[in-house]
Amino acid sequence: MKSGVWLVSYNGLGGHPALSFAGDVLLGPSVPHFGDAVVELDIYPHLPSGEPPPPSLADMSDRFRERLATLPRVWFRRKKRLIEVAYRSRLGTAEALAGRAGGAADVSLLRDACAEITATLDLIRDAVKPRDDFDAEGLLRFVRGRQSELERASDRAVLEVLLALRESERRRVAALRDE
Repeated sequence: MKSGVWLVSYNGLGGHPALSFAGDVLLGPSVPHFGDAVVELDIYPHLPSGEPPPPSLADMSDRFRERLATLPRVWFRRKKRLIEVAYRSRLGTAEALAGRAGGAADVSLLRDACAEITATLDLIRDAVKPRDDFDAEGLLRFVRGRQSELERASDRAVLEVLLALRESERRRVAALRDE
């Protein structure tokens, strides 16, 4: 199973040097098989803005605030074998997180993001039907176990995992460019 974490703000969607790897940390290097109905889990933390938008983007900001009021939500796109989870993040504003990265700050932020995601994933239960070939309870138990391991891990161990994930992604992107 693949996982992606995409940060959503009123005027964009993107990654973060620590938060984007939260799904990889929670699922780990070898994810057990939970069924064939789901091959990808995408997570969309929505980040409020701490600053007023420029006048030209005020409508976008208003729609985003309206969307925040509807969260959390989950979608199971059966044909794509994809579960999407969207929720309002409490990690900070989009602007604050854009400027926060590096070392211990990344470890703390990654831990907080993983805890937030783990709590939100309970929504998957409502999206998966008994006829679906997917063990949602098994996935949730697995993720809670990984979260527990993360809580017990030293900051150094978490940073090493994060740096390894970043390097792996760097090599993947470089290989795509070389094709």
